[in-house]
Amino acid sequence: VEIILSNSAGLNDMSVVLGPNVHHEKLLVTGLETTSRNRVSREVTWSIPNDGIMHTVCFRARDNQFPCGDGDGLVSEDRLCVHCTLEPLGVYITCSSTLKAENLDDRLAPIICGDGRMTDIEECDDGNLRSGDGCSSLCYLEEGYDQLGSDPRPKNVCGDGLVVIGETCDDNNNVTSDGCSDTCQTEIGFTCLECGGGTEGLPTRGG
Repeated sequence: VEIILSNSAGLNDMSVVLGPNVHHEKLLVTGLETTSRNRVSREVTWSIPNDGIMHTVCFRARDNQFPCGDGDGLVSEDRLCVHCTLEPLGVYITCSSTLKAENLDDRLAPIICGDGRMTDIEECDDGNLRSGDGCSSLCYLEEGYDQLGSDPRPKNVCGDGLVVIGETCDDNNNVTSDGCSDTCQTEIGFTCLECGGGTEGLPTRGG
């Protein structure tokens, strides 16, 4: 967790001085279990005019466990604001405060089909909105495809009897030397008849 400066209106005119992020842990007792929560504090001092008007400076508290751009984005983010008013003709020209933040709640990523990132309700996401390539325009797996591990892009299922993209035959097994290889490619000396478009891919010996 870290506390960083926000782009608040008029912030550059306040001569904000930030101390370092100070990280430590806080023991939190939940039921019979004691867990540690990350906590950060940061001193802030800023100059404002002695005009009797409330001035506000804002910051962002951000859980930066995952860097931006890795597909996960920010885990969470929140906004911290502090206020200060100085009396006209008073002796003080600066305000100071200590900002504190703990682990923030998870911020769920929006569900966008076609962004290449698979969320809970999506069966796949290949980065486009085209159907017929294994992942439909609604991010559902199409017949003859499966999703493996954390890769959101669908993979063809060799051995299911359906010829899809990436296959030249599919004879319902993963055996080689029978005309269709274990990776669903037509073997030398065989020809696949009526293959493609989701039809059965049974190879026959021929030239």
